[in-house]
Amino acid sequence: MLALRGLYRLIVVCMLLSKLESRTLDWLDGGHKEVKEGDARLVGGKSPSEGRVEVFHAGSWGTVCDDDWGIEEAQVVCRQLGFRGAISAEPGAKFGQGSGKIWLDDLGCKGSESSLSICAFKGWGVTDCSHSEDASVVCDVDPAFNITKSYSLDHSIELTDQLGELFDSGKGCDFTLTFSYTPEDSLEVETVMDMANNTKETICVHRLVLSLFPKFVLINSSYEMEISSNCLPYIREFTRYLYTRTVTVTVSSMQCLHQLASEFGAVRLLEDIGRLFVPLLPEDTSFRTQVALFKYAGRSGDGLLRDNVLRYLGWNMEPLVASAQWKSLSEELLKGLLVRTDLVLPDEAWLLAALEAWVLEQGEAVTPEQQAALLGHLRFPMMTPEQLYEVPFTARLYSSHKELFSAGILQGFQFHALSFSVLTGHVEGQSEQFQSRIYTADPWSIDISNGGLSSLNLIRVFLAAFK
Repeated sequence: MLALRGLYRLIVVCMLLSKLESRTLDWLDGGHKEVKEGDARLVGGKSPSEGRVEVFHAGSWGTVCDDDWGIEEAQVVCRQLGFRGAISAEPGAKFGQGSGKIWLDDLGCKGSESSLSICAFKGWGVTDCSHSEDASVVCDVDPAFNITKSYSLDHSIELTDQLGELFDSGKGCDFTLTFSYTPEDSLEVETVMDMANNTKETICVHRLVLSLFPKFVLINSSYEMEISSNCLPYIREFTRYLYTRTVTVTVSSMQCLHQLASEFGAVRLLEDIGRLFVPLLPEDTSFRTQVALFKYAGRSGDGLLRDNVLRYLGWNMEPLVASAQWKSLSEELLKGLLVRTDLVLPDEAWLLAALEAWVLEQGEAVTPEQQAALLGHLRFPMMTPEQLYEVPFTARLYSSHKELFSAGILQGFQFHALSFSVLTGHVEGQSEQFQSRIYTADPWSIDISNGGLSSLNLIRVFLAAFK
């Protein structure tokens, strides 16, 4: 039996994690990630997957006491942060002592909770511990996920090394570039090494060099632009690139250099970094960076990047649904997936169950109208009669959307009961519902050994001809 699971791991687009101490994806969120009650982060580790555990409560970050701190608690916090799981639970402030409140003590997690704050514990701030007992974890990441990889780009054929020497010398400057940022909270300031009190950096440049970039408009004798605080370590090497056309792009600098190249109209650098996204996508099997990259594509207006991310996620639907990221996907991303025909998944009934799990996880944050809009993208005609019959008894949202489900079930039974000639007379306007996706389970998969196609696959081929 040859199913289509071999399509997984194709089409790649990605950004990896930043070097920031905080265990967040703020570098992809433009440094403006909203911190919510119960959020967790890792601090003090040498890599983003390890560190002292801190929890956000009542407007401030606090630590966790290592009393009863074990692998179950470590599994919860690692999965809350989007990792595959925990390697070890570390007591005794292994990654340094925190400061301020110790929010949690005597935790009693089962290991299946979605966040530390819903495990059993004494009470917020109720503890007999000191910061020498701060709890830490080492989380499990895919060994292929390599954040040390770097890429050298050399466009020096356009300009000589003497221009680089001119920039380094700082002589003869007649123009000033100022890069500024406004820290939103203490966390953002802490994540920028050696820049705790700095909100601006000024670089002296030469007007003639900047005039080589048509998109950049020279006004007076200076120019100021706002950037994310995460980009401050990379602005000098980007500015030097404007002189030399050479720069070393790292995983951590990639998004910042991409943004700066867009601002200044450095087209070749923008295009080359865009190409570097492609071979990096499969290296994060947790799907955290792919989801963050989708948000970045939306903010930057990069439609091609957005579509590439959706295509990759769609071709990896089964591992995506099984990951910690599925239940926290944005409604926009979920809609983008549901309308696609190139989703690789077992069958449409499986997609219904996955969608219901997402909706129920959101609770009241998703209105009944929003639920109905998402359920409306299901393709009931692509379910077998047996699956259609079971929907009223197994679908957890059936009682809340009886009319929608009933219409979909009727449409599905009509698809299986009516002749093809009758059915095609009324397909107009409902073409999406009658298009199959890339299904890997019977009866859609192809049996090469028997040399034939199932009847449903034949119908799929016929309907595609009438699209």
